[in-house]
Amino acid sequence: MVFRTPEERAMGLQHRPYIENDMLFAFPGVDSGDWFHSQNVPEPFDIAFTDADGYVIELWRVVPPEEMVPCPPGTAVALEAKAGNMARWGIVPGRKVNVDAFGPAR
Repeated sequence: MVFRTPEERAMGLQHRPYIENDMLFAFPGVDSGDWFHSQNVPEPFDIAFTDADGYVIELWRVVPPEEMVPCPPGTAVALEAKAGNMARWGIVPGRKVNVDAFGPAR
């Protein structure tokens, strides 16, 4: 699922009864200095930050409800998934992901 509009991006994973297994949530067009939070998210999730070329810069495990994560320098796309799925899919720092599938990064 791709969150493109400001409203979709602001809502993100909030208020879902659970995070769907095997679902990848993409946030194209994010910038260094943007923040992701875990308020109102039902369970832990992974967030990967990629540059405009699709290389994973950082990967975080986020544990609700209080944790906030800043986008690292060079971020263009953020990807979220149920905790553990990023590693299962091979999405790790340094790995290239096809971010072109999510639309323009900027």
